Amino acid sequence: MKNLIYTFIALILVGSSTYGASYYCDPAAGKMSNPGTSDLPWSALEAVFAANKTFAAGDTIFLRKGYHGFPTVKGINSGYVTIKPQGNDTVKVKKLIVQNAAKWVISGLTISPEVVSSYEGGNFVDIQSTSSYITLENCFIYSTLNAAGWTQSDYGTKTGNGIECDAPNCFITNNNLKNILNGIEIQQAAAYTVVSYNTIDRIVNDGIRGLADYSKYEYNIVKNLMVYRDDDVQDACFQSWSRGADGQVGTGTVYGVELRGNIFISTEDPDLPFKAVDEVNGIACHNGMLAGWVIENNLILVNHWIALALYGAMNCTILNNTVAELPGYTGTNPWISLGAHKNGTPATGNLVRNNFTSAMANDENIGTVDHNIVSTAYTSNFENYAGFNCHLKAGSPAIDAGNSTDAPTIDRDGNLRPQGVAYDVGAYEFVAGLGGDNQAPSTPTGLASSNITLTSFTLSWTASTDNVGIAGYQAFRNGSDAIVVTSTSANISALTASTQYTYTVKAFDADGNESEMSSGIDVTTLTGDAVTSRDASSTWQSFDISTQKGTFTAFFDAVPHTANMDGLIGIQNGIAVGYRSLACNVRFYRNGLIDARNGEGYGTRTVSYTAGTSYHFRLVIDVPAHTYSIYVTPSGGTEVVFGTYAFRTEQSNVTQLTGWSVISDVGAFTVSNIKFEHISGFEK
Repeated sequence: MKNLIYTFIALILVGSSTYGASYYCDPAAGKMSNPGTSDLPWSALEAVFAANKTFAAGDTIFLRKGYHGFPTVKGINSGYVTIKPQGNDTVKVKKLIVQNAAKWVISGLTISPEVVSSYEGGNFVDIQSTSSYITLENCFIYSTLNAAGWTQSDYGTKTGNGIECDAPNCFITNNNLKNILNGIEIQQAAAYTVVSYNTIDRIVNDGIRGLADYSKYEYNIVKNLMVYRDDDVQDACFQSWSRGADGQVGTGTVYGVELRGNIFISTEDPDLPFKAVDEVNGIACHNGMLAGWVIENNLILVNHWIALALYGAMNCTILNNTVAELPGYTGTNPWISLGAHKNGTPATGNLVRNNFTSAMANDENIGTVDHNIVSTAYTSNFENYAGFNCHLKAGSPAIDAGNSTDAPTIDRDGNLRPQGVAYDVGAYEFVAGLGGDNQAPSTPTGLASSNITLTSFTLSWTASTDNVGIAGYQAFRNGSDAIVVTSTSANISALTASTQYTYTVKAFDADGNESEMSSGIDVTTLTGDAVTSRDASSTWQSFDISTQKGTFTAFFDAVPHTANMDGLIGIQNGIAVGYRSLACNVRFYRNGLIDARNGEGYGTRTVSYTAGTSYHFRLVIDVPAHTYSIYVTPSGGTEVVFGTYAFRTEQSNVTQLTGWSVISDVGAFTVSNIKFEHISGFEK
């Protein structure tokens, strides 16, 4: 039995953890000679990576307000490490490179050369091919905040590319890009990358370029394209092309791309300077081959006939898209077009179904084409066409005119299909009784997690408000894979143990108006090595650790199963046979509070706890000084500092610590993600 315990603890000590230490950067007050703590922070983020600092899975680097330079994020992590602002601080960098890096979450940065009064080209965010599993979220990326007075040529010489990603398995989500040369470019090497919920506004060239196999582009907004040159080059809201082994455009195949729920509008702002009205394509894929693509629930408003064009399409599905001419313009009749590759290879095996489009221009024998509506009667079909609202209005012939076979089960707004007797045609399903509402719900707030297990948890949030009423919510995992619920909670399942996920929520009303995306909450499932205290048994469970005689840090997560329980986690020398065996301990107590032992009694600093919620503990233990510092982070919350406490009085002369223990007198709790970091005085 003891050998099993040794094996269990060894796995804990060498295994990766999804939680870790917190580090702090302050460009105004920090120094690189500091340890990076809250009280003694490092300086700018650029300096941290220049100093070759390394991090462990689950670590978080909190950035305080100010300018953090031009950082190059690097380091291959076994689990995700997060870089984000502390609280609501505004964190600015000139540009950002991600190089030789894996499993990083980069969140909430303002990225622009303009923060140092510079205007230049290049990539503002460059995720290089030596990287993988990078998340870039909630960032504001721009060439300039105010382009008033810029000439047409300024837009070509003073703007840079927003995001270029050459790395596979990345998430680029909920970013805001403005006044950009090219918006987001997913290169050929970036397979399985997800681009979702980004807004790209005022673009000089292409909004999104998607060149990678099995990449996803979901619920992005691309609008207001401009022109800075007098030539015949046609830019696009979304553009893709293949590149073969010979390196030439159009000699390869792009596989498995998905475009879902995007809004592509060539010009929305009537005051946009240098409008590229007649030069902008919608979804333009001129140089296939293109195999197994899915394009569904997109809204495309352009003043060019190439609205949705795939040349060299094989086994692609084009479902429930709405394609119309840009409001205020007539005579172009944008089309859906599937045709042969430029080399003559025909388009075959495709499905074009349930689309509303102003024109159709497909080659013969491209596959199945049915249940589409070709019409330019926009005002009689759309709720407020002049106002860019292309939801179906009552009486539209598109209502109940679709085919459910292979069609998406929700519409662009997340409404379930069908709402009537059959599926509707186009991106939006008509919801009876609430037409004419253009007001979006408020943003969901207060995201919280509870009932965390190895593979599931409960996600909850504070209800949104709406002028008419909330129809439901969409909960998103890592920016995609949405589930739809009608209440303010969702049971999330089928997850992987010991894995961190980021969840966000949007509200929607019955007319399809969507709220802004909520702030994200990070949730980590329990590890398979979790220990559960014995329910109300007053039985000690003790486990060995490597002998500690100096300073070390203990990390663990704990989930109380019941409210007003009484149980604790402690660290001791030898095997715990009673409370007096413990040198230091934290406790879930009957009054609903977390506290910690301080010498002869319990300290006054507390944190309220809720049953089913995970709490992350960090104990910095100094054996020679007989003290320990306690830090507690509620799930989705900020770290609470208890302070430095004395060892229990009975252990005030202990010279080493060799084990940890759990016990419950009332109720039970689960401890997981246990990890010890040895700072000094570690004996193997």
